[in-house]
Amino acid sequence: QTWYSEFSMTTYPYDAGTEEGDDYSGDNSATDPQEPVMRFDVNTVPNTGVFLNDSEDNVLPVAMWTCTIVEEPDPIDIGDIGGLCFSGSSLVEVKGKGIISIDQLNVGDEVRVGPDSFDHVFGFGHKTHSGKFSYLEIKITENSNSLKISKSHMLFVVDIGSGEIHAVPASDVKVGDWLSTDSTIPAQVEDIISVFDEGAYAPFTKSGTIVVNGIVSSNYVSLQDTGTLKVGSVKTSLNMHFLAHFFTSPFRVLTMIGVQMSESYNANGVSTWIDLPHKLAKDLLTQNGIIIGVVVSLGMIAILPIYAAELVMSLYLSQIILMFAAFVLLSGVYKRS
Repeated sequence: QTWYSEFSMTTYPYDAGTEEGDDYSGDNSATDPQEPVMRFDVNTVPNTGVFLNDSEDNVLPVAMWTCTIVEEPDPIDIGDIGGLCFSGSSLVEVKGKGIISIDQLNVGDEVRVGPDSFDHVFGFGHKTHSGKFSYLEIKITENSNSLKISKSHMLFVVDIGSGEIHAVPASDVKVGDWLSTDSTIPAQVEDIISVFDEGAYAPFTKSGTIVVNGIVSSNYVSLQDTGTLKVGSVKTSLNMHFLAHFFTSPFRVLTMIGVQMSESYNANGVSTWIDLPHKLAKDLLTQNGIIIGVVVSLGMIAILPIYAAELVMSLYLSQIILMFAAFVLLSGVYKRS
């Protein structure tokens, strides 16, 4: 048996046999007993002739239906092409714009990254409008907008007893866990399911975090499906969120000194400036423990001066902003006096 690729069907008006009269007011008396359902012809149509053609010798169809088989591409597993994404239906808060969908977010926007803080978006690791991608949909209490996030993307789980916060991949989050939110009060996870959704977006901010659908999320993924780095069989205390933020320091320093990287993406929507480092890091973590330990250690030594410079520059810029604000305030007081 072969499926039709397309077929059309014309539908004509019928009399249900339940009411008297020639109009459709709903006030007609009931037909008792009910008559069989009947297709109208030129002799049985209502006296208004509403269903007839101009020459009144044929009953017109009320609709034409066309059914077409559409083959959609298989949903894409984000883990195969980068893994650091939110779905296109996600919501973020931007200064001057309010709440917008993440597909409207642009480089340079100031987006909410915490309960009382906003930060600039300096790039995207992944940005594609088309295609269905696999996500975990995480529903939290007192929030109608669930979070759709790739399974290796990291979130911040709060230990209610101690107040400690740990960055873990979304795949490690469980029902009953407490997550950091855009308020000072964490929210509990009610449900987690696997879904597919349109679009994939992974904005990068200078702080390394972003609030999506009310949940504070990392900009980064865990490349080992665990919250901390494993060197061979040894689980270290180095958090994956910290490591990713540390090793992306050069990109942030470039933006701080006014160098804006061009935004371009490959066929899968992955940023060209993040694609190669991501692949190299994933490949490194498949090597034996000695190689991983040596390369990570040397890399941290090499990046440390840049990371330190970033911290100093951030502090310096903050001081300049505070001094400027104080100057403006004092100038205003002086003028009033």
